[in-house]
Amino acid sequence: MDNSHLARVALAATTMAASAMLPSYAGDSSVVAPDNLLKHKVVATIPVGRGPLALVASPDSDFVYVANFVSNDISIIDTITNRVEATTIHIGMNQRALAITPDGKYLYVVNGGNVSVIQTSNRGLVTTLTNVSPSGGSPAISPDGSLAYFPSVAGFNSGQIAVVRTSDNKVLDPIPLESGASAVVFTGDGQYAYASLPQQRALLGSLSIIETFGRTVVGSIPVRDPTFLTISPDGHTLAVAHRIGPHYTVVDTSTNRVTAHIMARGAHRPAAFTPDGKYFCILKSSETYLEIVSLATDTIVGHTRVGAGPVDVAIIPNGKYAYVCNYSDNTVSVIDVSTF
Repeated sequence: MDNSHLARVALAATTMAASAMLPSYAGDSSVVAPDNLLKHKVVATIPVGRGPLALVASPDSDFVYVANFVSNDISIIDTITNRVEATTIHIGMNQRALAITPDGKYLYVVNGGNVSVIQTSNRGLVTTLTNVSPSGGSPAISPDGSLAYFPSVAGFNSGQIAVVRTSDNKVLDPIPLESGASAVVFTGDGQYAYASLPQQRALLGSLSIIETFGRTVVGSIPVRDPTFLTISPDGHTLAVAHRIGPHYTVVDTSTNRVTAHIMARGAHRPAAFTPDGKYFCILKSSETYLEIVSLATDTIVGHTRVGAGPVDVAIIPNGKYAYVCNYSDNTVSVIDVSTF
């Protein structure tokens, strides 16, 4: 274990004291007048299946895949035309979460406790992995594409990350956790992963730090009721949504310290970073807004009204558009985020 590794673990252990001294940030729309915020244009509103719950963009920015929880299918949006393709993927029940390999060849669909693996070139089913993700947590695929991690919420006293080798879709030994996990992300270099543990009794929630070579937990960051996790493209900044409390927590992954709290009502939904890592988008599900946060100032600098019940957001890798799935009106809003 090298010195940098030891330093990361030590820093994680001291995060509780450091974060307790952070001031609260009062930067929501009740403080910043709406006229002072950038308003990005909604360029399209796309009808999809019923109950769109999650989405993911292809690495080449050509497609956005939308998991429709109620209609039990996957809608495929062509990002050039911003229209749904004629082909819809019908697979499994109650699609909850999606992950795509870095080469864009395979789509992993979490549905009903199982995981369906789809070949994107022909939209066909490759295999179904049973009982891999019983609670439907938000998965992640390693930057080199070799492993897929699937978190599960198994209760207060147990939890794990299921590990799948993507070359042959073999389920490997799981990574045990102190409590159930709802989401997982990898750092940009793939050396570490972070899992959100919203039900950890002793700390009322935390982030587990996983060293991916040994697949072991090497530290934790106390964060109250964390749910969805989003990491910047360079892997240096982690945005944490909370099940309780109207804010996002920002973590510097080089030090494992909490660096900011961004106030935003409805902050229990996923976020999305711009490709340059300077901004991230958050959802105000109770108010049908997408808001844009500047990491330079930790303030909300823009907002755009989207559809009813926004639940997930993704920015395509070329940085041109943000896509928001609106659960309540069965649409996806397309927002031009190419300029700030």
